[in-house]
Amino acid sequence: MKLMAVCVAAMVMVLSACGEPKVTPQLKVQDLDGQYVTLQSLQGKPVVINVWATWCAPCRREMPLLQEAQQQNPDVTFVLINQGEKVDAIERYLAQEQLNLKNVWQDENLLTQEALGYQALPSTYFLNAKGQLLAQSVGELEKSHLEQYLKDIR
Repeated sequence: MKLMAVCVAAMVMVLSACGEPKVTPQLKVQDLDGQYVTLQSLQGKPVVINVWATWCAPCRREMPLLQEAQQQNPDVTFVLINQGEKVDAIERYLAQEQLNLKNVWQDENLLTQEALGYQALPSTYFLNAKGQLLAQSVGELEKSHLEQYLKDIR
């Protein structure tokens, strides 16, 4: 367990040591109510951006962890950007799994892929309050890793 935390911390330090952290990318998508939203509007608080899809098994497994983290960390904004699916499919999945998540956004046209450059789902990005990208995780998050990332972006 301690070794994993050390590895996560080392990865964050390596990303930070590569020069100035990247700033929040330009991205404009819609929330589930059809309102346009942008990542830039989230600056001022640490942000966790999770990129996912309902058909993605690792995405589905980590959703309860993200819901719990969202509820336990009100000082951090969590955004869950669905990739390529329509609102009714997303809402049906959330209801079926009894997930109560804030900031679920729809990216039916996969604009997030270009903006963030993710290679696989799920991918999770960790930004500080200035909108600087400090770390990225590819694949299903483990609770201990998520907790370390949350400490690092505060």
